[in-house]
Amino acid sequence: MRFFFSRKYMNSNGKIEDKKNEITKNITSLLSENPNEDFLTKLDELYKNKFQQTLSIELIKLTLPDFYKKLIVLTSPSNVENDENSFLEQMTTSGIIPNDFLYSPNPLTFTNEAFVAFISNIDEQNQLIYIRSDNDTEYMEQLTNNLQIYYSHSISEQFIVKQVNVHHAYVGKYEDIYHRLFIDEIHDSTYVINYVDIGLRKQIQKDCIQLKSLLNCFAEYPCLTIACRLHGIEFLLHNYQLPQSTFHRLKYLCRGGPFNIYPHNEIHEVLNVVIRDLDDQCLNDLLVKEGLAFSFPMNNHQNTNINVNHALDDYDQDELNASTMQLSVPDNDYEIIDYSLTSINSKQNENQIQKQPVKSNNHSNRRLNSSTNNVNSPNRNRKNLQITISSDQQRHVQLAFTNLGRRNRRENKTTKKQDDFADWMCSLSSDESLWSNETYRKALLTYLGRIYDQGAHMYRVFTQVIQNVGEADDLDILYRLIEETKHKDEARMSIGKWEDKSRITRRINDLKVIFEFNPKSSSQNRIFDVFPLNLTEIINCEKIKSYFDLGCGDGMITSAIGEYLHLNKENILGGDVFKGQLDKISFVQIDANQSKIDLPNNRVDLVTSFVTFHHISEIDKTVKEIGRILRPGGYLILREHDCDNSRSLPTKYLHFVHAIMMISRVGEFANISDEQNKENLDWKEQKSEILQYTKTIRYQLCQQWHDKLSNFGFSPLATLFYRGNNPQRLFYSIYQKQ
Repeated sequence: MRFFFSRKYMNSNGKIEDKKNEITKNITSLLSENPNEDFLTKLDELYKNKFQQTLSIELIKLTLPDFYKKLIVLTSPSNVENDENSFLEQMTTSGIIPNDFLYSPNPLTFTNEAFVAFISNIDEQNQLIYIRSDNDTEYMEQLTNNLQIYYSHSISEQFIVKQVNVHHAYVGKYEDIYHRLFIDEIHDSTYVINYVDIGLRKQIQKDCIQLKSLLNCFAEYPCLTIACRLHGIEFLLHNYQLPQSTFHRLKYLCRGGPFNIYPHNEIHEVLNVVIRDLDDQCLNDLLVKEGLAFSFPMNNHQNTNINVNHALDDYDQDELNASTMQLSVPDNDYEIIDYSLTSINSKQNENQIQKQPVKSNNHSNRRLNSSTNNVNSPNRNRKNLQITISSDQQRHVQLAFTNLGRRNRRENKTTKKQDDFADWMCSLSSDESLWSNETYRKALLTYLGRIYDQGAHMYRVFTQVIQNVGEADDLDILYRLIEETKHKDEARMSIGKWEDKSRITRRINDLKVIFEFNPKSSSQNRIFDVFPLNLTEIINCEKIKSYFDLGCGDGMITSAIGEYLHLNKENILGGDVFKGQLDKISFVQIDANQSKIDLPNNRVDLVTSFVTFHHISEIDKTVKEIGRILRPGGYLILREHDCDNSRSLPTKYLHFVHAIMMISRVGEFANISDEQNKENLDWKEQKSEILQYTKTIRYQLCQQWHDKLSNFGFSPLATLFYRGNNPQRLFYSIYQKQ
């Protein structure tokens, strides 16, 4: 049996060496006295009988001498059975489960300068990446062995937990190895468990795992993997490969350049990728053979080219390029990190790559301060932006939100919360406010600038608003921005463009990629990344003789799609809760829950639903209805947001987009009737309506939609992810009825 000793504990004035010699002497004595015993099973018992202490406890003394004084060994398990609650309280106060030992459910963010680490895993569900510190890696095997020594021993049976609590840390097995873990969620029959030292989050049946109390000596070990948001992290190619999920994250981070990343081919869901600079020079060999990391410092995550936005919902980009607000990118915004002085192991097999989405060995994150980093040449900033935000403006913004955040925290302490959702939507705290987050502030201002044709002025208006914000909250600031902008002549003219032919043209151009799919088309590849990679065709348009659009609104896009497919009015069907005004389609009544469609079975060959599913309360019934009206082999085209309903900034951003449309009366709210006209309400009433409405929205991740639709007999054919900046996380998925 091997035991691992941390250098951290090896210099205690010879005490460890003395203890080591004592234990060695004791074991030697037993060996000489009992030469014929089976020591694999009896050594611990013999040791305890002779020296009045279990060998496992002696070994813990040896490996964790500074912490041993905090160990408590229970001698009366019956007390546990008789009074579980009292026992747990005793454990908490005694230090076996310290009150402050809670791995935070909110991920931390580290920059390259502050934290030396490498990527160990990716959590798709929570959009997190797990990194492991180089300094802590050497303790991983030691910790695992120490946990195995103690928790495999019969003495640990006294620490079996019967009342499991959410947001508490325990010890449990994963693949027959004991690990520290954190309970993220508790459901009727399952736990959602975060294995904090291996960067793994899994939902496990309660009857499939036995949890034991986490002793304080093990609690004081540092967490060996740390959950982070996907910025400020280095990605390393391994054998020129990335998993699909990591590729999408990199694509999102790469928006705006100066690098571009393309899929080359796909093997068992692992992509061979090509990375090129603005001069179209391939960087693969440089990155892989020289051991360089693809780096995204935090400031780059904030300063991205927001002009390249193919996914801007329902608005024509081309007419507004001249007025788009953008920021100049600092020359040192992108870095290539030099790993050439560390060993690179390139012999991991394909199975290992699939198990760990991003592979790397223990490389330090060192910056390359060399003139060879030629990506910072003048060429990389050839798309300079028209407006540069001055440092004075940035300081005004930062100061204003610092003061607002302090006020918000004071109010939270003194005001009893009535509605958690409303508190979150209105919050000005630094981790919850969209306006205090540079990325989402820019996205909102850009969105408003496009709607009102005020891109060149939005930041100035915003600065004025927040300097005179008074008692406003996050939503109030949005309303005041719109009020300050919408009365300008060019703003009133621009609103009309939201519903004009440019919106239809954009949607048709998107759908042409699906209907006329050509994997070799450069224009198509410029807009979307299409998966799987080996597609030659997505939809056979010749089979489409009738078409239904779920959530058709005014029917203008529905009509345009029908005309593109050469269908007559009788076979261009549009369904919504309220009847549209267009006479070029056949309107189909849908009930208020969109759970019953007034069409016969097997009526249509194609169904589309554009950003509608997340509004439907009884989505399972709706999907079942779609399956009923589709003929076998028919197609479903879904356009949705790749987002969940968590209290996160991406979700809040989507809620604010809905708020903009409600206040401005554009998009799905453009044709609101007079009695429903939100402009006739004062802001307090409008705000209440916005909060009530957005609270009912049910976003799901792309994979969750795949899973749901598969359960109703739909096979996924293709998924199209927008290239460029896509803060709404829009995507298309195409399915075929089995």
